[in-house]
Amino acid sequence: YTAIALGLINIVGFSIYSKSFDYFIQLAIRVSLLSFTFAALYIISKGGIGIGDLKLGFVFAIVLLFEEWLMLLSVFILSFLLAGIMATALLLLRKSNRRTAISFGPFMLVAMWITIVMGPNFATNLIQLWSIR
Repeated sequence: YTAIALGLINIVGFSIYSKSFDYFIQLAIRVSLLSFTFAALYIISKGGIGIGDLKLGFVFAIVLLFEEWLMLLSVFILSFLLAGIMATALLLLRKSNRRTAISFGPFMLVAMWITIVMGPNFATNLIQLWSIR
């Protein structure tokens, strides 16, 4: 909860410093969209995605506030892609079954790290690769 509170203070503080209410609205929309997406996944999956993943998604949204929004979307897509690859590998190797719980937080952290290290171009390329034309 500390990271969430500090992030909210950061949003408000930066908006006051930049004297731009439009920028505050843009930042609030970014954080809200990702948070509501994870909240919807939490509700739909009936506990498949935990409350810790919801909080971590909110923190990621705050961390990537000042980057391009595509980086935030790429973290979201890449975390599911990495978790899917790992789950498939575990199923093929017969190390788990369909009911085995897999922690999603580590995949979110790895996706965040990859996206930050690789930069905005990686995010743009990932989104283009993911989109169907």
